[in-house]
Amino acid sequence: DKYTFGNVVGKSSKEPHMVLNQKKQEYYVGGSGAIARHLNSFVNKIDLISPMGNEIFYEKLIKKNFTRNIAKHFLIDKRFNSTIVKERFIDEVSGYKLFGSYILPEVRSSIIEKKIIKKIEQIKKDSDLIIITDYGHHFITRKIATKIINSKTFVAVNAQVNSSTQGYNSVENYIGANAIIINENELRQDTRDSVSDIKYLSKKFKKEKKINNLIVTMGKNGVILLDNFSKIYFCPAFAKKTIDKVGSGDAMLSIISLCLRLKLDPHLILFLGSLAASFSVESLGNKKSINFEDLDRSIEYMLK
Repeated sequence: DKYTFGNVVGKSSKEPHMVLNQKKQEYYVGGSGAIARHLNSFVNKIDLISPMGNEIFYEKLIKKNFTRNIAKHFLIDKRFNSTIVKERFIDEVSGYKLFGSYILPEVRSSIIEKKIIKKIEQIKKDSDLIIITDYGHHFITRKIATKIINSKTFVAVNAQVNSSTQGYNSVENYIGANAIIINENELRQDTRDSVSDIKYLSKKFKKEKKINNLIVTMGKNGVILLDNFSKIYFCPAFAKKTIDKVGSGDAMLSIISLCLRLKLDPHLILFLGSLAASFSVESLGNKKSINFEDLDRSIEYMLK
């Protein structure tokens, strides 16, 4: 994730667009890398499988941000040698995002499908939990998804809808996963229903897709969890101020997946997940990661 800050000069005198006087740039590890960082203080070891470019700058950035318990399994291929970069342009005065510019290389994993499956087979034997974050960048094929879902390991999934995947990224490939996390907008888009009550829609979606645990995030309206028996649990949102919503879903996914794997009480699962999301939205993007000490301190403060 790349954030470019500056001051809005105004409208261009010759063309109908705004002009930004650029001041500084900041880079944060995003996507599946952010999830690995969120989890590194809660688990002994993390194996991260992801496509990656061969740029030295990003390699150094990752090395700086990753702890030793994160094992990197980056699939670098000369046919797609660019790292996925999502840049946001920010007005420094107001903090508003002006627009985004993405570098999305055509990563067609069918080219290296066998290599990915072989890597998964090697790692999953020693894994207690598999988290799939499908951002719709053509990295996870249906065959790869099926291979993971059919493993005996607990699998949690977030098949995300974003500006580059609207209309075609679906949870359909992940039927049979132990847990699927989806936001209300994604759920309504997948079901083609913009008006029905969210609880009714969630139950219908869960039944049709044969999902064991379904978590639906609703932004400022909180989050709901439907367990194996379709019983609904709710938790409100805890954030006092929202600076940036980017990465909040990944923070929640990280903690909730871990809690579901540990079979904690549903109320506690949602509480911890919502707390993690509140940490995330109170800072820019994936600048800060969740850690055990901060979460423990916040819980202690709330219980006083």
